Amino acid sequence: MRSTCRWNMIVDKAKTLLAEAGYPDGFKTGLSCSNDRYIADEQICLAISSMWAKIGVQVDLSVESKTTYFPRMDNGELDVYLLGWASLPAMDGYSVLQALLATNDGTFGGSNPNGLSDPRIDALARSASVELEETKRVDMLKEAFRITHDDALFIPLHQQPVAWAMSNKVDIPQFPDEYVRPWFAQIKK
Repeated sequence: MRSTCRWNMIVDKAKTLLAEAGYPDGFKTGLSCSNDRYIADEQICLAISSMWAKIGVQVDLSVESKTTYFPRMDNGELDVYLLGWASLPAMDGYSVLQALLATNDGTFGGSNPNGLSDPRIDALARSASVELEETKRVDMLKEAFRITHDDALFIPLHQQPVAWAMSNKVDIPQFPDEYVRPWFAQIKK
């Protein structure tokens, strides 16, 4: 992957791109967010709404509890939404590719309720699912994420920090999937 996957906010350029796409006066869209799932999720969506307003995108912001938010997202009821993801169980990008980016066809794309579909992504997801050669598999993931970035299929915002409690009396390995496995804990005497 590139050393950076960020886009800079250039208001004039964004307005020009909207005009070239047929939206010289901007457009209106829904933006849905939970307010009790991620760190500062409601504040993130308020900031997005404010930034989009600067380029002429009018946002109908909907903020709600995760108990109603996620079922609506899963049913494909939301235009644009905030979503977090942990790459489980492979600890690489495959779960994102398989669940979020691939076409929802009953086998792949299970967390892609809004109809995102790109045959290049689908081919890479299917090939990566059976590729045993690590270098080839990683290259497939890189290509899928290059397409995702270049076509702006998703807009990654940040890495959510993980907080851990510490004690010098307990030794427990920390895993990158954010799960604590207490059966690995060693109590020091």
